[in-house]
Amino acid sequence: AKKVLISAPASGADITVVDAKTLKPAGALRTRKSPLRMAMDGRGRIVCVHFAGDFAVSVLNPETGAEESSFAPPAPAVFAGFDAAKRRAVLSLGDDTARIFSADSWECARVVAARAEPDSAAFVDA
Repeated sequence: AKKVLISAPASGADITVVDAKTLKPAGALRTRKSPLRMAMDGRGRIVCVHFAGDFAVSVLNPETGAEESSFAPPAPAVFAGFDAAKRRAVLSLGDDTARIFSADSWECARVVAARAEPDSAAFVDA
């Protein structure tokens, strides 16, 4: 059965799991504080961008909720998006940049200057 993930309020530290057919709660995943932006990476893991506390980006196992890895970008992350085919992620950061990372190593491959708090929605190779 497909499930939907809904992040907690700003002061919370969990993600509510909702059954997509019944729209009823089906559990919760414990996280760091304020998991307000989420995306799925190419391997089905949940990547959370946290807006409070340590501003970490954490990678969670969707079945167990266990944090598999985390890192702190050079500025607070605003948004996360993925290109599963090329195994890369784009993080829009509060320093007015979008940074492209390897979704495997989380090493930054490219920095793109942008306007205030860019909200990356898609990859375009140029």
